[in-house]
Amino acid sequence: MSFLGWRVLGALWLVAFIAQGFPNYGAAVINAAMAAEWELERSTLGLGFTLFMLAQGGSAPLAAWMIKRWGVRATLAVGGLGIIVAASGLALDSR
Repeated sequence: MSFLGWRVLGALWLVAFIAQGFPNYGAAVINAAMAAEWELERSTLGLGFTLFMLAQGGSAPLAAWMIKRWGVRATLAVGGLGIIVAASGLALDSR
């Protein structure tokens, strides 16, 4: 029987990769196309990324409180649900 910790580490890596990797590093790939299509200035686009980084860092105390109160599984489930809702909202064009 293999050590269960490696499976947990792999699952957490996948969650972190999806939740942080795409917004942090994927934005650099699509920013030029988004700026051109939406006719945004670079400063406006940078402000959006700045707000994203502040929200990511600012939510750390909330995540710590949730982990202490409800545990890691519930916190990851709520965070994953939030990512699904936010990504769905971004994917739907409201124009």
